[in-house]
Amino acid sequence: MNTNIKERIRILIGAMGDDEFERFMSDLLPRIFPGFDKLEPSFNFIGKTTKGKCDAHVYHAHDDTYTPIICTTRQSGLSQKILEDISKLSTTKFSKKIQRVLLCINSSLKDEVEEYRAACRERGWELEALSLESLTRHTISQYDLLHIYFNEAYQKPDSAVQGEFRRFDCGERIAEARNDINKSISELIELIDFPSEREWHFIENKEHEICEKYITKLSILTGVSSSWVKHGTYVKYPADILYDNHIEKIDAIPSDKISSYMMIEPESMSISLIVQKSEYNWGVYLFGFTLDFWRWVGDEYHIPLIYQLLEHINNKLKTPYGRVVTKELLQEIRSGQTHPSYIIKKSGNMHYWFDDLFDLHHKYPIAKEQYKHHGEWFVRLQQSFLRYAA
Repeated sequence: MNTNIKERIRILIGAMGDDEFERFMSDLLPRIFPGFDKLEPSFNFIGKTTKGKCDAHVYHAHDDTYTPIICTTRQSGLSQKILEDISKLSTTKFSKKIQRVLLCINSSLKDEVEEYRAACRERGWELEALSLESLTRHTISQYDLLHIYFNEAYQKPDSAVQGEFRRFDCGERIAEARNDINKSISELIELIDFPSEREWHFIENKEHEICEKYITKLSILTGVSSSWVKHGTYVKYPADILYDNHIEKIDAIPSDKISSYMMIEPESMSISLIVQKSEYNWGVYLFGFTLDFWRWVGDEYHIPLIYQLLEHINNKLKTPYGRVVTKELLQEIRSGQTHPSYIIKKSGNMHYWFDDLFDLHHKYPIAKEQYKHHGEWFVRLQQSFLRYAA
């Protein structure tokens, strides 16, 4: 969101009076915490707050507990008022069933929060506090509330910033993408700069929706398709297609890539390239041709171009690691449903077929017979390149 708009919202929340702030929190809290859709506020049918021992409460039927909510907009004598409000909770009829107290204030929260926690601990309660900064952070993704409460400050975003507001209900796919890179929630939210571990739990449990901008960040981090995350359509990890004239696609691979792997399935002579572009993002390249040149009829003029492409890959990517894969693993690569890092783990031990492929005249100090250990397919492939490309 535009920084000026964010600051304007922060100012407007900070300027709210008691009645407006309590109404605002009754709308916002069910979007932050699961089960708060049953929140009972203290204001009456005309929106005026009524006196009580707490400003709102939520009953949790699953464990027969209550969460009382304290809302305050007071600037002077704030600490004393909050301590008094906590003390009043002991006189509620559900005091023995209180497990957690939720404190909402429209000002900054400093180290005096420890006083509030200590007062709650004395009574056997936990305290969760939402201050002005955290309330602003939670509010900026709630488009309808922005429109209702802050219309004067908020204008509908153009397409460039729409991702700040558009939200998707895709928690199960979010969790799947996170598990694909074997990261905990706390680790992932640091990687994509998401503000709240608790809120991410709610998203994965389909109790909250997620802003589009964080789907984009997740896609950039892991390579997962944003279309798959948002809609469940298309493949999870899309692949690019390489033909013999696509050298520019190889040149576009980041020069600081971490590692690369050239895979071949000997029966069909299908090849694929997997490149680790960053720690968690891997690119998959499928080739629009197979290397079984001895079965070709009439298209042999492509063979020198294919050799040039493969040689360019070898030079650009500084000799990718070779792998020989099964038909089943080739099908998994093509499906786009498995994170490429797991494909590499399944692909077995190092195989030097791609290193040796370009030694067409066997100049290296190694017996020609040893190349046959790669398999008959390798010998025939070298012979084809020697005939058409050398």
